[in-house]
Amino acid sequence: MRKEIVVIKIGSSVLLTQRQKLDEFRIVELAHQITTLQKSNIGVVLVVSGAVACGIKSISISGDHSFVKTVAANMGRAAFFEP
Repeated sequence: MRKEIVVIKIGSSVLLTQRQKLDEFRIVELAHQITTLQKSNIGVVLVVSGAVACGIKSISISGDHSFVKTVAANMGRAAFFEP
C-alpha cells in the first residue's frame, strides 16, 4: 500500500504578520496541523518560500501593491543564491 503524500507550500504572507515579523502563533498552528497529518500516516513535503520577506528588506519602497511584492520576491530569490 502506498503512503499518501501531500505537498504544502507556505509563502511569506503566511509566515509574516502585517508588520513583517514572524507570526509565531501561525507557525505553531501549522506545526500542529502537520503533526496531525503525519500521525495519520500521511507524508508531508513542506515547501517554504520566504522570497518576499527576504527581498522586502532589500528595497526602499513600501506598500501592499503587487508590484512591490514582485520586486521583493525577485530580490529575495537573488539573495538566496548569494554566497
